[in-house]
Amino acid sequence: MHAYLTIPSSLDNRKLPMVLFVHGGPWARDYRGFDGYVQLLANRGYAVLQPNYRGSTGYGKKYLHAGDLQWGRAMQDDLTDAVKWAISEGIADPERIAIFGGSYGGYAALAGAAFTPDLYRCAVDLVGPSSLFTLLASFPPYWVPLVSLFKRRMGDPDKPSNRDMLTKASPLFSADRIRIPLLIAQGANDPRVTQVESEQIVAAIEQTAEPRSTGSIPMRVTGWSVLQTSSTSWREWKDSWPNIWADGTSRWRKNGCPVRQRLSGQLEADLLQPNLPDPSGRGRMATTRASKQGGAAAV
Repeated sequence: MHAYLTIPSSLDNRKLPMVLFVHGGPWARDYRGFDGYVQLLANRGYAVLQPNYRGSTGYGKKYLHAGDLQWGRAMQDDLTDAVKWAISEGIADPERIAIFGGSYGGYAALAGAAFTPDLYRCAVDLVGPSSLFTLLASFPPYWVPLVSLFKRRMGDPDKPSNRDMLTKASPLFSADRIRIPLLIAQGANDPRVTQVESEQIVAAIEQTAEPRSTGSIPMRVTGWSVLQTSSTSWREWKDSWPNIWADGTSRWRKNGCPVRQRLSGQLEADLLQPNLPDPSGRGRMATTRASKQGGAAAV
């Protein structure tokens, strides 16, 4: 398995806090090159690892189809292996690792929080499906030609042999195992991963007995460009939420109140033009470190 590793340019590259950034699709891949999310995180002092897990494109059909029926199984194991590799190489601090992604990457973040909660300090899910059953049931009409592809590669709920597999692969049904801080962002008008995917897992988490620190940011559609939240703002979120990864606590946790109850919509303009750091001011932009495997770290 190949992965891309980005490290802060001005820090000692040993035992860094690390973000496992999982690409969406899942039938897609990460490439070497500029990525705003990656550079922002590296600028803040985090190593960022982007694995092209099985099921990713660009590595041949055998590798692509190695991910068939492996959501939450071998595909998730690849992500676990990538984290363990970074720890064994001395790159990542095992006590300060987060999992982050959008769409399938958001699903993987939820799966990481539910299936391997001891591996991550926190998780960030952007429009990730929490139940593979409701994901398939909610596809818009123009996605009908793709439904057969999803059933073949993800699993078919109409087949009794697949139902138990899909249940076990759905983070919703393991929500009681989530005990790490979790941030969820969801598009209210997203036709592909609908709002119910986020609402149902937040509700399931809140029904558990153990208090948790959860947060949600409402969006109109998939993507950060139309975020809207309170005066807390995206800038404050992006600077404060990573602090959880460093010390395991959240200044948002007050009287057991989840973060989402503190959000009310305003200051959208502040989010449309986030105040990103000047590379020549606060710190240098990170550089992607390449190994001998053609620009990718071999995991």
